[in-house]
Amino acid sequence: MSLGPLYSHRQPTFGESVFKLLGHVIGGAVLFLGLAAVSWLIGWGIHALDAIHPFNPSVFALLHGVEVAILYLDIGLSGIVLVVGAFRFIREIAQPGLTA
Repeated sequence: MSLGPLYSHRQPTFGESVFKLLGHVIGGAVLFLGLAAVSWLIGWGIHALDAIHPFNPSVFALLHGVEVAILYLDIGLSGIVLVVGAFRFIREIAQPGLTA
């Protein structure tokens, strides 16, 4: 039974591999910028509210910790997206029979 062209196991061309890698890089950039913007907005909001009515130092430290944690999560997720895309690209171009 044939599963059709969507499930074929043909070797991707070099151009298709490059296109997938660019997709991963662009997706990683969007992910990074989105989470960085969220982290920045949280930080901006915390500092704006602190200027109006100062937070208790322990609350301010907790909120700042959340902001930093989101930034670290952002860096980690973006790194994973980039590494997965690079490994997939290398795996695809290292296979024999790659066409241009």
